[in-house]
Formats: sequence, structure tokens, C-alpha cells
Amino acid sequence: MGPKSRRRRKSGTGLDRSVHFIAPTMAEFLIHQMEQTAGIAIRPIRRLKTIRYAVTRYRVQMECYEAESLGETHRREAQADRFHQSDLHPKKGHWGPSADGRNRPEESLEGFQWVRLEALEEYPMSSPARKLAQLAQATVGDSSKQRAP
Repeated sequence: MGPKSRRRRKSGTGLDRSVHFIAPTMAEFLIHQMEQTAGIAIRPIRRLKTIRYAVTRYRVQMECYEAESLGETHRREAQADRFHQSDLHPKKGHWGPSADGRNRPEESLEGFQWVRLEALEEYPMSSPARKLAQLAQATVGDSSKQRAP
């Protein structure tokens, strides 16, 4: 018998048209992560697609979700100028685990800004990030068609 052939899955940018239910634990995780990292309250709507890719010897699977923004949280304002020096190990000069289990300090959101979906193509990004941006553009177009009378 010869070696097994591997079937490669195509990870294009098209939408998977089937409805994808979001498990309650995943919805809670998404809500928590968006609040903690971006200071934004969301309502998860559905899972859109899985984008698979490889970086050197590592295989990565990125799950993409659609969510509705409910506005900024108080955390965003508090996070703007904060940097946790306590995460820096004083003797060895490297990042140590913090109380919440993260191994790096929180990044300030001050240098980040939102851009329009149409403007994303002007920014340099990796192939998986480009696929995600195209998926977001397709999702917005798909959602607006569904809402039209």
C-alpha cells in the first residue's frame, strides 16, 4: 500500500451559507474576550467560517464569528493608558505570568483605531487576515441584502 493521500480543504473567503449555532459557553467566551481585549460589548450572532493555515510547522485554525456591537464598555476608557509593569519579572528581565494567567502585559488601546471595511485593502496584512477581512466584507453585504424589503 502506498502512502495515504491527504485531502486539502480549501479555506476560501466565501460564506458557508448554513446556519451555525454558537454554543452558550463559546458565546460567553466571545463576549468576555471582546470586552477584555477591545473594550467592546457584543452580542454573538453566528459562526461564519473556519480558516485554516500553517505557519512553519504549526497548523492554525481560526474560527470566525459574526457579532453585533452593543457599544464600548467602561473598560475601554480605563485601559487607554494602563501598562502592567508588575508582569515584568524584576530579576530576570522577562515577562512572567500575571494573576489572570496571561504571560504579557495588557496593551494600551490608545494607538488603535477603527477603519471602514472598504479601507482594509489599503493595509498590509497576512493571508489569513486578508481572508478574514474579505469574509467581513462579504458578511456585511450579505446581511444588508437580507434586511432589504
